[in-house]
Amino acid sequence: MNIQKVVQQGLRWLPSAVLASGIEQPLNYVLRAERRRDAFAFLQQHWVQIDVSDYPLTFYVGYRPYNRRLHVSLAAQHAVARMRSDSASMLAMMLQQVDPDTLFFQRKLLITGDTEIALQLKNLLDTVPLAERLPAPLLTWLQRTSQRPIP
Repeated sequence: MNIQKVVQQGLRWLPSAVLASGIEQPLNYVLRAERRRDAFAFLQQHWVQIDVSDYPLTFYVGYRPYNRRLHVSLAAQHAVARMRSDSASMLAMMLQQVDPDTLFFQRKLLITGDTEIALQLKNLLDTVPLAERLPAPLLTWLQRTSQRPIP
């Protein structure tokens, strides 16, 4: 059984609160420098919907300025913007192996709604040096999974 099928099965059975926390906690950890400087303030009182098209996964990301934390919800929220892509493209984008604009123009990254907010988020995330922030075993696993080294 390949990793995609294992993850797809796991997502179906994982309780929503556990899955939301499993997305939220790593996001807040990896993006702590940006949170400290309040770089996500543009998301205050807004939700961005993230769809991973090849998994049964849709989640919403918002920002709480009072504690400078990103908040993830699996429950439907009124999203001002939506970003949709397949898992391979998202992984390549996260690992900075491919430029998000390239994915957008190849129609592998769909952005709808308030594009200004979505583009601010995309551009901010594109500056995050994940290779410096992720634990080495996780980074190695992600690189193997994506089959491409980080430049």
